[in-house]
Amino acid sequence: MQLLNCIHSITDAQWMGAVHASAVTDGKGAVLFTAPSGSGKSTFAAVLMNQGYQVLSDDFSPISLNPAKVFPFPEGISVKNRSLQLLQSYFPSLATNWNYLPNDVREVFLPIANGDLSEASTVKAIVFLQYHPELDVVFKKVSNLDVMDRFLQQLWLPPTTEVASNFLDWYFQIPCYTMDFSDTTKAIKIISNLFE
Repeated sequence: MQLLNCIHSITDAQWMGAVHASAVTDGKGAVLFTAPSGSGKSTFAAVLMNQGYQVLSDDFSPISLNPAKVFPFPEGISVKNRSLQLLQSYFPSLATNWNYLPNDVREVFLPIANGDLSEASTVKAIVFLQYHPELDVVFKKVSNLDVMDRFLQQLWLPPTTEVASNFLDWYFQIPCYTMDFSDTTKAIKIISNLFE
């Protein structure tokens, strides 16, 4: 959080908290992809970046308090060895770079920024994402209350009454979805509709 304060020139009191999520924007609003580690958040964020969307953050998405917006956190997208085959078709340079890595390295990083930080964005939707090799795409709108426990498990909030109140107001106005997928082309089309 101290690093964020320096990057964005704001203070601890101005943050609502941070979500374990990838945040992707079309320049007008953002979608948060949240799930436990290994669910496919980073891989899907990289695929969306290849389609022209901007990744605000790969794994750690900071949310401001008032107004509630997701801010960029300029770390690279973590590409694990299990995602490499899929992402090589979108980023051919990964195939070349991977060949030069030592055998014990199982992760490389794709840069998400060209030197300029994106603007903070209003969150348009929260998607609970899960890569599932046996499913094409299953996308469902879900009740915020039904998935609140799942969201809280991926969230860090300061323990103050103001933050708790603002979080509840913010969270319950954002549509929530689940998406289990293996077909990235169909998944991209579905998520593109959320931005529209």
